[in-house]
Amino acid sequence: PVVRDRATILSENPRVAIETPRTKGSIALVGGRIDDIVLTGYRETVDPTSPLVTLLHPLGAADAYYAEFGWSTVDKNQPVPGQDTRWTADTDKLTPTQPLTLTWDNGKGLTFIRQYAVDKDYMITVTQRVDSKADAPVTLYPYALASRSGTPITQDFFILHEGAVGVLGDILQEHQYGDMREKPEISGTTKGGWLGFTDKYWLVALVPDQADSVKTSFRYSKPNGIEKFQVDYLGDAKTLAPGGSVEANHRLFAGAKEVSLLQRYETDLKINRFDYAVDWGWFFFFTKPIFQLMEIIYHQVGNFGICILVLTVLIKAVFFPLANRSYVTMSKMKKLTPVMQELREKYKGDNARMQQELMGLY
Repeated sequence: PVVRDRATILSENPRVAIETPRTKGSIALVGGRIDDIVLTGYRETVDPTSPLVTLLHPLGAADAYYAEFGWSTVDKNQPVPGQDTRWTADTDKLTPTQPLTLTWDNGKGLTFIRQYAVDKDYMITVTQRVDSKADAPVTLYPYALASRSGTPITQDFFILHEGAVGVLGDILQEHQYGDMREKPEISGTTKGGWLGFTDKYWLVALVPDQADSVKTSFRYSKPNGIEKFQVDYLGDAKTLAPGGSVEANHRLFAGAKEVSLLQRYETDLKINRFDYAVDWGWFFFFTKPIFQLMEIIYHQVGNFGICILVLTVLIKAVFFPLANRSYVTMSKMKKLTPVMQELREKYKGDNARMQQELMGLY
């Protein structure tokens, strides 16, 4: 397949703009995917004239990367929204103060409603609802997925994880892209938690309703010769009775891995171990507190150079009693060195007596 220009793809179908203090982008009205996110606070390099970081890309562009929410059903008589569905929007812009509602009528008595809300940072809340005027009940399964095409460029640094990541239940799962190639599907179940893709600085994560049980999957495939990595979850069945409605709640994080922000979401939204999106390494019990201490110092002094100096002094102060005791012991040993040498000379032919005299010194 031919890789096409990103801007051309974005202009081919109607879209609803996304505007927040820290992001810009759009949602496709054909398919309803979130496939265009630019981080307005970060650039690709330290050069202030370099391009802004583009996190999500539409299907067909180089390195397509998008999130999708929807419903699945085994009832062939009831169409559900898909990638070609044309949604109707109630506004032309999604902002922190202006939510977006998309609607679609399947022509068989079901109306699908999808509501998007964004905060001032990187979290998008997606609420799906289905209203029924059908004559018979319908069983629906809510799902969410994040898909990434092409071979992601990684730092290839052995102490840094880049790839699929998630906290399922209380367990951190990390799957490198190479591991996913070797094992194309890794499935599980969880209640609470999250899953997504992590880069060195950026994260795209799906967050199911923390009260719901979901089936999770980390997948790899190679359709048409292009690598595709995907994380997804499928919720429990929801039975939609005639005249009734069902609802499913999802969240999508797409942005920078700022520790304080991840921890705020973890606390406010009850997302289990969300700050584990940052790779704290094997010695997390040490690196994480040190980082938090550095952050506190930095906010006080406003300079990382001074922050490191202050941290060094604090660490030296904490370990000073141990270091001082070591210096005292070394000093005593230096005083004993001449005496020990004298004993070795005096009893060099009698090892047992020499050892006895040396032990007497201690």
